[in-house]
Amino acid sequence: MAVSSIENSSHIKVDKKTTYKNKDKKISSLKKRSKRDQSSSSDSSSDSSSDESSDNSSKKHTSKKSKLSIDSIEETEEVSEPVKSILKPSESITINEIDEEELENAAEKKKVDNHLLVENFPLNDLIKKNLLKKGIESLFQIQAAVLKPITEGKDVLARARTGTGKTLAFSLPIANKLMENDLSKVRGRTPRAIIMAPTRELAKQVSLEFESISSNLSVDCFYGGVPIDQQFNSLRRGLDILVGTPGRLLDHLNRGSLSLAATEFVCLDEADQMLDIGFKEDMEQTLKALKEQSKSGKFQVLLFSATVPEWVNNVVAEFMSDYVKVDLVGKSKLKTSELIEHLAIQCSWAAHRDVVADILSVYGLRGRAIIFAETKAEVTNLVAHPKMKSEAMPLHGDITQVVREKTLKMFRDGGIKYLVCTDVAARGLDIPEVDLVINSEPPKEVETYIHRSGRTGRAGRNGICITCYTPQKSFWPGMIRKATGIECKVVSPPQIDDIAIASGSSAASIVAECDPSVIKLFVQPAITLAKEKFNGSLENALASALGVIAGYSSGLKHRSLLSGSDQHTTLIMTIKDPARSGGFARSVIQKTYPELTFEDTSTYRLSLDGLKIVFDIKSELLSIKPLSNKLNGEKNTSDDEYEDIEEEGEKIYIANKPWHNTSTIKLESCSELPDLEEARAGASGNGFFGGGGRGRFSGNRGNRFSASGGNGNSSSTNHKKF
Repeated sequence: MAVSSIENSSHIKVDKKTTYKNKDKKISSLKKRSKRDQSSSSDSSSDSSSDESSDNSSKKHTSKKSKLSIDSIEETEEVSEPVKSILKPSESITINEIDEEELENAAEKKKVDNHLLVENFPLNDLIKKNLLKKGIESLFQIQAAVLKPITEGKDVLARARTGTGKTLAFSLPIANKLMENDLSKVRGRTPRAIIMAPTRELAKQVSLEFESISSNLSVDCFYGGVPIDQQFNSLRRGLDILVGTPGRLLDHLNRGSLSLAATEFVCLDEADQMLDIGFKEDMEQTLKALKEQSKSGKFQVLLFSATVPEWVNNVVAEFMSDYVKVDLVGKSKLKTSELIEHLAIQCSWAAHRDVVADILSVYGLRGRAIIFAETKAEVTNLVAHPKMKSEAMPLHGDITQVVREKTLKMFRDGGIKYLVCTDVAARGLDIPEVDLVINSEPPKEVETYIHRSGRTGRAGRNGICITCYTPQKSFWPGMIRKATGIECKVVSPPQIDDIAIASGSSAASIVAECDPSVIKLFVQPAITLAKEKFNGSLENALASALGVIAGYSSGLKHRSLLSGSDQHTTLIMTIKDPARSGGFARSVIQKTYPELTFEDTSTYRLSLDGLKIVFDIKSELLSIKPLSNKLNGEKNTSDDEYEDIEEEGEKIYIANKPWHNTSTIKLESCSELPDLEEARAGASGNGFFGGGGRGRFSGNRGNRFSASGGNGNSSSTNHKKF
């Protein structure tokens, strides 16, 4: 790619080692820029769902673009944390984005577009054809900036947030170079490009991106949780590009089924995220294996990261040379309005639609709300939920323009209260101020979260953004805080009392709107109903009607505070001395009730002070009875040396056996979650003996409790720290 192509597409700063023929020529940067939608099929890192991409594959792919200028010749190198030996880049490129609102005129916009047109870049004809087929006519800034150095064989450290087109940024030059030397007919060939991604979802998206632009290259995606035999077969047939999670790739390296001898590229996508979720050692071992196995000793390392922690700098120092640093982030920080309250609710996937509907009942009572979903199917399922009634309308790629406009008009005019949509459908639309934003699941990109939450908290009005996440993503609130500084307060799913009060008020408002001329027609049926079904109580008959209107004719079920499941109840164990993990409570429960299976209890979480552990138990196994006297005449049959303590309020029965509190351990129903320890990334709290553990007891290895009553065996060390 000619230097001029880059000069006219982004704002570049280079160090003293970099020279240009026309470096004295000042290229003024645009004060305005264009911001145009890129379809989900064109960038696997975009904030749309995979099933949305099929609807947008025919749309033109355009990007945010800005004219770049070489306005200084200086050394520029930023790192987050110092390391022992920082390797300076041979070239630094900083890209400054310009917002659409600042666009000066259509001529400048067109000028920027022309500089980033696909046809202006030295790409394989097949790649260009495939890009145009997907509707991609021009490149994003990051894609244009890294194409030249990667094509020239340099290592690249790219600091770019997700959602900026970085997947295509590294896939284009990799595919372009591999296609120059076509080995697609060589059976058993070892991968020439290895791409590591933090999650299977992202790995699959990256794999699909490569397949879409380089149809003659063999691409596969490896991750855990699937039969490994299929992956063995794929390696035997031969691969050009292998995308995978670090753990599964390292597994193949250790088995000897994967060779890196011919690898020309290794790319770490979302390097800081892989570091956050515990893949540091796996990534390092894979890089070291590449260094040892490479026959030529020549391979390119491409590292894409939203932040540059110390570990990233260490990788640069050890594995990269003559590298170029491209920065699309700079010193900017992601911000949201201070008027927005950020909440997070953990719930199981099976319960999340119920929870979303109840969130609307409790938090969205007096205003409009937008619910974001990742797929069109999820939008449809949410709108069809019984509790949504007729107050929600869908907005996604299958909705015609006429219906979209009608839906938006109804939303603006108050005809509907809730809009359920995908990001692609909502992008660029004039959606009025809303009081509540709900993410039915965490968005894949940080920027997406910022943009979604920004739909509320405008014009001096307070707003709420609530995100539902599964136990498997319990690390999400911490990751958002680390990436943006936003503190998402973790709260429990709406409970029965909250739902009943909120839903009853909403239903009452609906009843109050009934035309007076209609009321007299239903007076006699109301009196008859009260006499025959409610012992003459008109109040109970009306309350029943409100319950039906609110969507709870089948009753209200207790719900887990941890998962939102109406099949589970949350209990809280209070202990005398701090525990090291939630697994302590599981060990107690399993020894006390050996008849319970592993699945009968779940999601053990430890409080910040270590003195409380909350967990879920199947509701069918639990019975809670009121209690006001000591043990209700029941005697503790355990061999604990401690006497039973006075129990008041409730008596807990698990699997028809009573639980006995002692002076060191107390078990009761949980009405409000304590402040909990942040979950380890990737852990769901269901590891053996809980807390995402690895199959071992914490502390005293669980040897102090009997199987008969939740009480400890006598020991002089019983009160030591668990």
